[in-house]
Amino acid sequence: MKKLLLICAALTILSGAAAAGPFEITPMRLELESGGDIGNVTVINTGDSAMNMQVKAMAWAQDQASGADQLSDTKELIFFPKIFKIPAKGKQVVRVGYQGKVEGNEKSFRLFVRELPVDKPGVTGARFVVQISMPAFIYPKGAQKPVKPVLAGIEVKDGKLVLRAKNSQQRYYSLNKIDISGKAAGKEVYQSEVGGWYVLAGASRLFPLNISRKDCLKMDTIDLTGHVLLSQDKQGETSQVSYPVSRQLCQQISAEKRAVKH
Repeated sequence: MKKLLLICAALTILSGAAAAGPFEITPMRLELESGGDIGNVTVINTGDSAMNMQVKAMAWAQDQASGADQLSDTKELIFFPKIFKIPAKGKQVVRVGYQGKVEGNEKSFRLFVRELPVDKPGVTGARFVVQISMPAFIYPKGAQKPVKPVLAGIEVKDGKLVLRAKNSQQRYYSLNKIDISGKAAGKEVYQSEVGGWYVLAGASRLFPLNISRKDCLKMDTIDLTGHVLLSQDKQGETSQVSYPVSRQLCQQISAEKRAVKH
């Protein structure tokens, strides 16, 4: 029996093209205004042999407690073709649209573009199947994206120090980077940065700060700066916040496990 190993690439860059193995797609994100906009996604075969492809859409939400991504089956997003074959060095345009009117918060989806496995004579063993996941948003007419993130506080969740970011607006924002500066008596004793993710309309999300208990105990204050990415080459406004750090808070962070020497 042959094994199929699925490699997924979730796209966080906001424009341009994304490559994953033998194919790439462009653009890397769709934003369509409610009321009839149609979008095009071009799938390009960069390999030397034909590829069988499949496109699937999932509704995308974020859990209200942690902001964890939640995907569910949907028929709201319309796209064609769903299954197609691309010749070597060829391309295929997939048309994407939404029937109906969006009011209130925008609708969020993820499109999955996947290579379909094909058995080849004489080829045995595991096969790697590549899949690219890209976001698609259908927003109310005239709604604007937030240009500044809302950093709403720090807490310890499941033994990790996390930042909670909130979004009460009609459209998503991309919190693509968080700068971290830990201080003690006004002097910087810790510096780092972590990558971000999307914060969907009406949702909040927890971002791990990757700070150990040991490093946390060095601080009495933590300064955080959140950066919003509006497009590939355009930054939004930053949000800067400062929070006191107590020993009690740091003690809630899971202690690092020490390697046992034999």
